[in-house]
Amino acid sequence: MTIRPEILDHWSEVSAWLPAGFDLEATARLRGAFTRVREIKNAETLLRLALAYGGLGMSLRETCAWAEAGGIARLSDPSLLERLCKAAPWLGDIVATLIAEQTKVPAGRWAGYR
Repeated sequence: MTIRPEILDHWSEVSAWLPAGFDLEATARLRGAFTRVREIKNAETLLRLALAYGGLGMSLRETCAWAEAGGIARLSDPSLLERLCKAAPWLGDIVATLIAEQTKVPAGRWAGYR
């Protein structure tokens, strides 16, 4: 896989794909993904780092170097791993919301096979 971090340099285009009305800050705090502001300043930055690591195939070290070079965040790879592990349920919520937006559930109850 070719690492293409420049994709995340167009964050406004990427963030347009997020679920409509999904409050990143509130849900991240609710799920324990974002509890305190330190090097990662907000939930959007945490999502950006998660996408760089998981979605673009960067290693933890590459993700941290990319984030520091871009002025996004400055943190070590073990601290990024810890933050991403805590963010897993929140990231799952984002994915579930995206899937729910795309899936049409039929009205009524399934009657089973006849």
